[in-house]
Amino acid sequence: MKKQTTADTLLINLNHLMDLYGFDIDQVSKKSGLSRRVVAYYVKGERVPNIERAEQLAEVFGLEGWHLILPNLPSDINQTKHLNDLVNNYIASSRDGRELIDKMAEREAKYAHE
Repeated sequence: MKKQTTADTLLINLNHLMDLYGFDIDQVSKKSGLSRRVVAYYVKGERVPNIERAEQLAEVFGLEGWHLILPNLPSDINQTKHLNDLVNNYIASSRDGRELIDKMAEREAKYAHE
């Protein structure tokens, strides 16, 4: 099985968010300030947006550009305002702190599926 690329993930997430919000290409174009043709290229996977354009697309959904490349993007990502804080706190943590956070996250994920 072929490994999913970052570009694939962005395409999947963009289409998922459009479905979730009920937006079509015209609406995303208008809200993002990107041309309809450019948005259509991205939605169809014919082109991959650069960082600036990914930011513009993400803003349509109240997100940041890097959210679009998260594998298995949760449907409630726009309600998870603490995600940026979590990432920043993780980065600022000591090695021991990161290990503790990793263990807690693994434990939580395990129990969430039981």
